[in-house]
Amino acid sequence: AAIKQMVARFVSAYNALAGFVSQQTRYDAETQRAGLFQGDSTVVALQSQMRSLVGGASLASPAFQTLSSLGVELQKDGSLQVNAARLDTALADLPSAAAAFSAVAIGQPRLGGVAVRFKDWADGLLDATGALPGRNKSLQARITANQRDQQRIEQRIDRVEERLRAQYSSLDGTVARFNSLSSYVNQQLDAFRNFNSATSSK
Repeated sequence: AAIKQMVARFVSAYNALAGFVSQQTRYDAETQRAGLFQGDSTVVALQSQMRSLVGGASLASPAFQTLSSLGVELQKDGSLQVNAARLDTALADLPSAAAAFSAVAIGQPRLGGVAVRFKDWADGLLDATGALPGRNKSLQARITANQRDQQRIEQRIDRVEERLRAQYSSLDGTVARFNSLSSYVNQQLDAFRNFNSATSSK
């Protein structure tokens, strides 16, 4: 019963991760919207590695070399499903089934049990030098670079705004002086016309 529960938890965890990856890497032609990680090489590679681990054969147990032979079957949609009857048959030969799931073979991954192979794969992904932390650092670096670019653009916009305000103030002052000059000239012309009219009438 304990082994069945562990198998069920493994299948549930695998399906949750596989479903998430599938959803985030697909393109919906109907809505014309792409998943967040569509085309992301790291996530696409992760998806491929998961399928390879599920479909690959292990030499840990001659009796049960694949997950399918242990009652864990890959479905068309990429999810896993437990075949209870086949799992019961496998567990009837408990030593062989246990080896197929959990045999440890350091330096010889083909001889490792399927659970051990998945654990080693997950540890490698999550290690400080693994694919996921590396991808996360890369994305964080891009975010930081984008923020710096945005700040530089905002600073340039501020400088342009200051320059335009200064030019506007200068132009406004010039227009005011021109209006004053125009008013003065008009006054002088009016005075000239008045003087001319006065002298003409004599």
